[in-house]
Amino acid sequence: MSYYLNLGGWSSVFAVPSSIVDRHLKLAGESQLKVILWALRHGGELFDEERVCAETGVRPENVKEAFDYWISAGVLGTEGNNLAQGSEKPQRAEPVSADSVPQVSPQTLPEKKPESVKDKTDDKGFTPVFDKKPIRPDAIYIAQRMADDKEVNTIMREAEAMLGRMLPPTLSAILINCYDIYDMPPEVIVMMLNYCISQGKTSVHYIEKLAIDWANSGVNSMQAAEEKLQELDRHNIAWKKIVNICGLQFRAATKKETELTYKWIYDLHSPEELIAEAYDRCIGKLGKFSASYMDPILVSWAKNGFISIAQVEEAEAKKKAKQEKPGNTSFDSEFLDTISD
Repeated sequence: MSYYLNLGGWSSVFAVPSSIVDRHLKLAGESQLKVILWALRHGGELFDEERVCAETGVRPENVKEAFDYWISAGVLGTEGNNLAQGSEKPQRAEPVSADSVPQVSPQTLPEKKPESVKDKTDDKGFTPVFDKKPIRPDAIYIAQRMADDKEVNTIMREAEAMLGRMLPPTLSAILINCYDIYDMPPEVIVMMLNYCISQGKTSVHYIEKLAIDWANSGVNSMQAAEEKLQELDRHNIAWKKIVNICGLQFRAATKKETELTYKWIYDLHSPEELIAEAYDRCIGKLGKFSASYMDPILVSWAKNGFISIAQVEEAEAKKKAKQEKPGNTSFDSEFLDTISD
């Protein structure tokens, strides 16, 4: 009689690195965990998004996000248009984590930090405007900065705690630029990031865009940051007020809409009934909301001191009467133009 060991499902197993469980079990989402388990099962093989989608049932966009996550964590590598797990020649640097900073040879680092705002400021205190995105430092440089500078390490730790995940290299690079180039202290960077989270906008693109805006506005102190946040809050309040007055379906405002609606509420102090009237005229002319169309109307009414529809209608009636009076051309055409839409 012959015997065998009945392993059942244990007859075919694969290993899961302890680091994935220890560091990513709480941070990674369901799709990310599904993808990495599938990749570990097919260790050493090359695969692409299409194959992973077909065999895991994970949506294509979620597979792409999972790939980005595990690549940034240094678990997956790339080869051409395919990905591989456990490659002998990794194509990416080790993950940049506040808890584990890889050792880097000084020879691989830049000779000096990137030029900062202070470095570019002349004797008169003039600071040039940032109209282009600065070059993002690579993972090796970021890792060394984290190892050498406690404040940089603190920024990364705070950011990871706030976002609840390990930072992708692109975001780490942006935060480094905020500190090195824009001369933002750690507490200001944290305040900016907290604002992004409160608005539900944590994409790398939005954070970088906001960072450049803050740099151009000279936000490099707690007081300046608090004033900037108050300004942003007023912009949000103004837009929401316009949405309610005009009965619009709420959406994110464009930069132009944000600027104009702020002006109507806080600079012109336009009454609600005049805003509603300007909107009605806009709809009658264009059939849709247009802040650019409404703006000159509200500006002209404010310039002439109108605070009610009755005053607007009275001025327009006088204009019409003068225009219809035979032989009478003695009127202030500039004034009449300002009250006309």
